[in-house]
Amino acid sequence: MPRAKHQHRRSEPAPTITKVAQAEPATDDDAPAARSHGILLALILLSAVVTRFYGIAEYSLWLDEIWTIETATARGSPHLLLPEGVIITEPPVLTSLDGAPPWWRIWTSMREMTHPPLYLIVLRWWMEAFGTGPMAVRSLSAVSSVIAVLLLYDVVRLQLSSRGAAAWAAVLLIVAGPQVQFAQEVRPYAFMVMLALAAADALVRVERLGATPLRLAAFAAALLALMLTHYFALGTAAAMGAYFVLRTRGTKRRRLLVAVACAAMIFAIAWGPFMWGHRSTFSDVNTRFLHDPAGRAGGGHVLRTLGWLIAVPARLFSDYVGEIIPAIGVTTVVIALAVYASRKRQDLLMWCLWLGGTVGLVALLDLTRGTRHLHFMRYTLLAGPALYAIAAALAWHAGAYARHVLPATIALVCAAMLPGAGMAMWKANWRDLAREFEQSLRPGDVLVVAGSDPTYSRGAYLCISHFATKPRPPFALVTGRADDALVAQLRAAPGVVLFTQEQAIPNPQFVTLGECDATIITGRAGAGGVMRITWAEEKAGKGSQ
Repeated sequence: MPRAKHQHRRSEPAPTITKVAQAEPATDDDAPAARSHGILLALILLSAVVTRFYGIAEYSLWLDEIWTIETATARGSPHLLLPEGVIITEPPVLTSLDGAPPWWRIWTSMREMTHPPLYLIVLRWWMEAFGTGPMAVRSLSAVSSVIAVLLLYDVVRLQLSSRGAAAWAAVLLIVAGPQVQFAQEVRPYAFMVMLALAAADALVRVERLGATPLRLAAFAAALLALMLTHYFALGTAAAMGAYFVLRTRGTKRRRLLVAVACAAMIFAIAWGPFMWGHRSTFSDVNTRFLHDPAGRAGGGHVLRTLGWLIAVPARLFSDYVGEIIPAIGVTTVVIALAVYASRKRQDLLMWCLWLGGTVGLVALLDLTRGTRHLHFMRYTLLAGPALYAIAAALAWHAGAYARHVLPATIALVCAAMLPGAGMAMWKANWRDLAREFEQSLRPGDVLVVAGSDPTYSRGAYLCISHFATKPRPPFALVTGRADDALVAQLRAAPGVVLFTQEQAIPNPQFVTLGECDATIITGRAGAGGVMRITWAEEKAGKGSQ
């Protein structure tokens, strides 16, 4: 009897341990909590819709957005091929869908672009369904960002078995200023965030729920779509690969490797030859726009790059916060704590790899090629979801109230700085400038678009023509000073309207058209000025009459 009693005592702890292990997740998944979090999720999605669509058409489309629309018409970038120094009497159609080639021609018409074609193809379908107005074309990014909020919620919920942490991660994605800004632009970055989170969602489901064919296919398809949207997604894709190699074993790992191999093979066959053909375009863009004046050889470039790198985490919450040194320091400490904790917290591992892989790839390019990608938030926007998940989950195993302090504080700061997040002050107001330009036109006028940079001059004409509501006048592109033959033609025209990248001309005698007077009509910061041109002899003739 004593022996039986002893055996009974030894067997008692086993059911007690099992009960405790099963009870912890249930505290966040019981029926009342599920209902309350269902209501919370509905409010989160409503907030995402409001922040993405509020004021979405308030600001003018800018050059990069209009260029994206032009490319989505499957015409390529015809504005870059416009001849200089001649009067073009029949201005080409650049951004209208009227007479545009079919959508599948986008795949082969991207000679002057440095992006894969998937976003542009989807944008073309979107434009054919909803039109080409500012709200219509921007709403694709807004909808993508709302879906990204839902996907981030699902991934964090699966990893932590906690709807509370998932809700905070989603809230941080909603109120992060850069996410709002690029959710209101005709650019691929919000679309790319959505695809990356779709791949992460499929991967975590494979890890937690099993490697079914449907989940593996979803992971491969999302990964392929991600790489067909932007080349900089390679760092994020590599981070996901590293994660499942570290976290899975046996058959599950082999099946994931096969899924990645299939996605890579399809990418190489379908887009590899076109990507190879873009080599010269990459170099040209780096030289013209992304090159750091400090140069990669000097120490100044390294220091500038490190400064941009340190500021990235804070700027992913808000560009305004990112300019405050204490905010940068606090965010850096949080990231360091997350990396340290990820050794024991496997739920943080994927997000730390994601953050490091995405930002690390961009930093490596800048350091080795003398560029300044880190200076522009769009190139590191994809790292945002990882940072928001880390902020939501880092202290989630603390007390019932302490776990909310960090994400709630960040959310309040970001929300306070959210107004105006969708507008970057350096973006030109082409819409109003084009409207005022059209109002100043007279019958027979010739438009001259002039500047020191031919790429800028062509881009300026693209923007002006996009907002045109009247028949486009004949025009000429001029870089530097116009030659005598063109000036003679312009003097014979009934009128000449000059657009230059300088908003004000202190000495109109040295305009690119030679000896002439310029009467300023209008001007917009970041875009340029519109002037009516008269020549000295014409002015004298009118005076003698």
